[in-house]
Amino acid sequence: MALTQRYFGVSGAGSMDGTSFANRAPLYVAGSLNSIITGFNFAADSLLCWIKPGNYTSSQTIMSGIFSTTAPVNSGFGCYFYACDADGNPWQPPNWRSPEIPTWKADLPIIDHTANSAWLNQSGIHCYGLQVVRSNSSFSANTGPFNNFAAVDWCWASVSANSTSAYCFSAGAQVLKNCGGECSGTSYNAIFVITGSTSLRNCKAIGNASASSGSRAGYTFAINSVVEFTACSASGVDIGILNTTSTSGRSLIEACTLKAATTGVQSTGAATTNVNSGISKSFICAGTYGIQRGLVAPRGILNNRLRATTPISAPTEQVQVNNQTAAGSDAAEFVDATNHDLRIKNTSTYWGQGLGAGDQAAAASGTVTGFRNRGIRI
Repeated sequence: MALTQRYFGVSGAGSMDGTSFANRAPLYVAGSLNSIITGFNFAADSLLCWIKPGNYTSSQTIMSGIFSTTAPVNSGFGCYFYACDADGNPWQPPNWRSPEIPTWKADLPIIDHTANSAWLNQSGIHCYGLQVVRSNSSFSANTGPFNNFAAVDWCWASVSANSTSAYCFSAGAQVLKNCGGECSGTSYNAIFVITGSTSLRNCKAIGNASASSGSRAGYTFAINSVVEFTACSASGVDIGILNTTSTSGRSLIEACTLKAATTGVQSTGAATTNVNSGISKSFICAGTYGIQRGLVAPRGILNNRLRATTPISAPTEQVQVNNQTAAGSDAAEFVDATNHDLRIKNTSTYWGQGLGAGDQAAAASGTVTGFRNRGIRI
């Protein structure tokens, strides 16, 4: 058993059997995934699909029912969608940190999913270097672009629908790395919806600051599991990270940069429940609360920059050490908060302190500082 590789483009070339880049097949035929993929026998082998940059149109959800033999699954052979460059070579990601503007997404294959459904709803699918635009104006429950998958890395999702259910990624028991999404509608739920033990690393959430309904969170979770946020960022949202349950859920938040209209991190719960979180080395700016927590199990709030009317609203028994809460402004502390560039400005008092997900390069040397350069692999 060996890994099978096939090449795909918008319109195909040569013999269009996908056996080489010169003979690449069309990824979509009349909006449906090519039968080279849907007819592949995933009971015997895994399939690596190299996808050329271009603008693709999809009207079909990738799910078990479209596969004519055996569908890919997490516990067996998988299907890998990987971006290549215009010459068929593997796409090379940039040295990007989540506070920065994601200019890299323009280099990726762009899939316009036109149906009121999820683009991806199948375990066993791995995505590396894809941009999915969900352009349908309607949004039913569980129809975000990335609704079920094995893993995603260097992927971007956009949703423009106006719905309090709208989201970009729904993840449970997976790792999401170097990904981002944007909900631009006047109402939405969250960019990332977490449904199980999940690790998010170097992810970026962008919301519509003018939206008026829905949770409007960057990240939301409501499960009795551990969710880890490392070097993530959020802006244009009402709440940065939201725990929506009062009875369960735990989170570890480290080196994140959150800019929210109302609350940076919000969780509630009775003192006897297992609702708790540890928050450290993060840069959190919000209109009302930096961190708002109910009677939750004690965990540390350590070494953060918190700028809000009420920096911390939490039980007094919680450990609170070395949190900087002085007044400040977006203009003085961020490179360009209006356009979602949340790197800490190199003239800011907080630059170079290891706070948040990343700093602007030094003015003279050009040396980049921040989470990536503190010896922690993401």
